[in-house]
Amino acid sequence: MKINQELGQEIVRRLAEYIDVDINIMDLDGRIVASTDPLRINERHSGAIQVIETGEPLMLNKETHRHYIGTKPGVNLPIIHQNRMNGVVGVSGEPEDILRITGLIRVSVEIVLEQIYIRQQEFYKERQWITWFHQLMEPAGYDEVKLREEAQYWSNSGIDIAWRVLVIANANAQDAFEEVGRKLADAGLRLLFALPFADEEMIIITSSPLMQIMGWAEQLDIQSGRLGVGEEGKGLAGIQKSYKQAKQALAFNKSQDKITYSSDWYLKRLAVAVPDEEFISICAVYEERLHALGPLYIQTLTCYFAMDFSVKETAKALHIHRNTLQYRLEQLKEKVGLQPRVFYDAFILQLILQRME
Repeated sequence: MKINQELGQEIVRRLAEYIDVDINIMDLDGRIVASTDPLRINERHSGAIQVIETGEPLMLNKETHRHYIGTKPGVNLPIIHQNRMNGVVGVSGEPEDILRITGLIRVSVEIVLEQIYIRQQEFYKERQWITWFHQLMEPAGYDEVKLREEAQYWSNSGIDIAWRVLVIANANAQDAFEEVGRKLADAGLRLLFALPFADEEMIIITSSPLMQIMGWAEQLDIQSGRLGVGEEGKGLAGIQKSYKQAKQALAFNKSQDKITYSSDWYLKRLAVAVPDEEFISICAVYEERLHALGPLYIQTLTCYFAMDFSVKETAKALHIHRNTLQYRLEQLKEKVGLQPRVFYDAFILQLILQRME
């Protein structure tokens, strides 16, 4: 990692808050890129050049520093990162007095460089996965061989296993990412990746068992966010399908529950999967008649199905007499032309109700 003036000056600024010594940071050209003395920035430091050429520390006292142009008495140490020299750190003063503090400063600089390097690598990998996922979801299709090879390389595991996609929506993606990241680490879920995908969306792809996912999800607390869980699917096609299922479950979840599973919406999914042309040809006339009866009958029918055709439980839930319920069911049969108590007719009515929501 190259040490430039912006990075070096930020490091010096932070160190200077806690250490009262003169600090210089030199790049691999021996140029001072950061210093507690602004007047020294951009000067060539011949002592740093020797450190760069030899790879050895250089200690200069009041006599020896005169042999090195642009130097003061002090200690100059190589900065090592990823087993390579990245620059030189120098501290002015009597070498015997500042050798230890110079070593600590060098270690601090190397730690900062490593942290920046790790963040850059994580950012780069995140960008790669985002691009990969965009390509996977491309409506025109995707290059299966290319995406499989890339996933294999970045994940160090096979992609042709069962995956499940989780989508967190309606939350600040970055804030959610930090919170979810902590929870994922604690739960130990097996991940392909977890990353912000849009301003208000986060994608998690996992191969962990559903029960483990459910346990993790129940512990998750995302302000104003909702979690949609797709079904398990194998390989690239499975990931694509599971993502669409998770998004669909969120769209169906009108009650705004914090967690919604695609498996809870089989009937709704079936209803919307019927092509419009087929639905209209079979159900349009019944749908029109049901609408004509009004919201009271639609509510009654919805409750009747939710109570598994139980007259007693439906009447109780609607706070009406059983005879009133029986009358409404008979009206549905006469006015709509479908009998709610008969399986075939009930199925058609369910499809209509699901499409009406």
